[in-house]
Amino acid sequence: MPSSLAADRRGGIAGVTFVVLLVAQAVLLGQPKQPNASARAIAGWLADHRGPALASSYMLVLATVLFLFFAVALCRRLEAWGAPDDMMAVARLSAMLGLSMYMAISAVQVANVYLVSHTSADTTKALNAVEYVGGNLSGIPFGIFLVIVGWTARKTPAAPKWLAWSALLVGVADFASAGAFAQRGAFAAAGPVALLGALLYVWVLGASIHLLRARPLT
Repeated sequence: MPSSLAADRRGGIAGVTFVVLLVAQAVLLGQPKQPNASARAIAGWLADHRGPALASSYMLVLATVLFLFFAVALCRRLEAWGAPDDMMAVARLSAMLGLSMYMAISAVQVANVYLVSHTSADTTKALNAVEYVGGNLSGIPFGIFLVIVGWTARKTPAAPKWLAWSALLVGVADFASAGAFAQRGAFAAAGPVALLGALLYVWVLGASIHLLRARPLT
């Protein structure tokens, strides 16, 4: 699949905007109740923060779409560097699976906000737990995407080495974040392992800046 500088830079802009939106929605949402809090505490917090919670959910949906543009642009660039088409196809599918999970998380968030005044606190707590489970498990497809990108970039002479090795590192961190779910339960993401998963956003920012500064392939 051919790559063009214009497509690379659009992907870079999408990636940077993705990171900005995620940071903004996290700041807007503030510090929600942890999923192991009482049902009444979770429902009360959500009822008091309906506006920020809704805005945060819609920002997450937009960020998800932008990540897809970024991922496609990056895979095209790697293919132009000589990365195998079949590996890049798997990388794109993995990214799409992770993004589908993000979309589902956003849908649950929106539903929870609208239902909080019309359902029991236990139902609100259960839906909140679904969000955390989805957030943990999304580390698996994103980890696959990053490992494939890192592995293929490592073997591509034209690719910058930092892009390859940092992708591998962050991919392993995402797997570790998802593994915490399997080892310690759905709410392990509240701990320091979740911080490792957040390195994905740092990597996306760096890779996006690289795409914005892309030069013609020689």
